[in-house]
Amino acid sequence: MPKQEGRAILWALVAGVVIATLLATKLVVEKRKLASAYQEATATLTQLQEEQARLNEELTQARETMEGQSTELASLQNELSILQTKLGQTEQELAQLRQANEHLTDQVATTTQEKEALEAKLSNLKELKLAIRDVRRKLWHQRWETWLARMREQQVDDQRRLAEGNRGYVVHNSKSTLGAAGSSSTTTLQVRVLEPQTE
Repeated sequence: MPKQEGRAILWALVAGVVIATLLATKLVVEKRKLASAYQEATATLTQLQEEQARLNEELTQARETMEGQSTELASLQNELSILQTKLGQTEQELAQLRQANEHLTDQVATTTQEKEALEAKLSNLKELKLAIRDVRRKLWHQRWETWLARMREQQVDDQRRLAEGNRGYVVHNSKSTLGAAGSSSTTTLQVRVLEPQTE
């Protein structure tokens, strides 16, 4: 895996984790708001139910004890009708809040799972990079040891050849002068060695 591609994947995973974290945080805040609204709606519903019970009781008492007061009875019936309408609206809002709360809970769970998956991928990528680095280090050490062994063998071989008396020879007219000193036709060669020049 190229180094730049690995970095791009790493940054993409980090960005994914950050975005998932921000989204999860936002969803949690929204869930808290919905929970607060749900509690308020529940309290309102309880109050309306208590008020409805009270009005029902008053209406019953009014019917029993105030049969002649039809105007007040009609007013109470009208108030009770308004309260029943409000109660129905509150129940609908409460049902919508419950549904939104369930949907938001599912989103939080999904976002949390995605965040954990991205964190796991990021962790695996770090471990893979460490493993690749370790393998490269081991391969370098193996190559270094192989080169050192070859150099030692070469030194031993050079020492052996030097001990056998081979101090080098000159090629003259495409012919080797090795062993020329022991032949019948001795050839004397003059070799001029130039000093190395600095560049």
